[in-house]
Amino acid sequence: MIPTDVSPLIFMHQISLQDGSLLAIGCHHYLSDGHGLSILGLRFSQWLKDKHSLAFDHDRSKLQQLASLSSIRYEHSEMSLAIPIVPGLYKWPLSDTVVKRYTKNYLFDRLNVTNNNGILSMNDVLMGWLTKIISQIRQVSRQTTVKIGMALNGRTLLPNIDVNYFALAFIDKHHRSSLIHLGWQPIGGNDLSFSNWTRFPIYKCDFGQGRAKNFKFSSMECDGLIFILPTMTDDEIELHITLQAEHAKLLLSKLV
Repeated sequence: MIPTDVSPLIFMHQISLQDGSLLAIGCHHYLSDGHGLSILGLRFSQWLKDKHSLAFDHDRSKLQQLASLSSIRYEHSEMSLAIPIVPGLYKWPLSDTVVKRYTKNYLFDRLNVTNNNGILSMNDVLMGWLTKIISQIRQVSRQTTVKIGMALNGRTLLPNIDVNYFALAFIDKHHRSSLIHLGWQPIGGNDLSFSNWTRFPIYKCDFGQGRAKNFKFSSMECDGLIFILPTMTDDEIELHITLQAEHAKLLLSKLV
């Protein structure tokens, strides 16, 4: 869902059920990025527990000071209040989301991955494996370059900005000018977009009703978007792979 000028900056809804409750938390993308949202949830949980939590650093003048370096990009299609321009010739396909859970040991064993020096991460293997089988399903030729986009937390690269910074931290040279961005078309093309949320400590948070039992993103119409989510088990991840409906059906039959 694209935020509009009437969208709330931050919202929270609690829905009571017979066997528990649902808590929906949202943050306008014009206010902060995914890292900011995850820290917001963690800090809120801490405040509920002991009525004390670390304050956020929301001094946006820090970004203004860095703007002279031409390294900061303030606008982004998801974050701008302007109505996004969508090519009229492209029609959004009917999509579906495949959900699958894996442990590192299971995945490496099934794919016969040898990792004697420990260099390969589960993230590396997931991107390589999923790119290969999704490209086969899409019938992408071997001569075609498939680009993979991975969400980046710019706080690790910007001076005087740390994990406590609550705002946007996109870096122009990585997001706009890099080789991956030039011609990158994850939606309706051959490319893919990955977003890894496994470091979001959602299952360690208590929002007043006990620790979370399940964590999900809201569904969205897309083609080529892959979320890697945490689970209640430390060594297990949950994949949410959204593709065109026919491709999603084929993918489900190919997953190990």
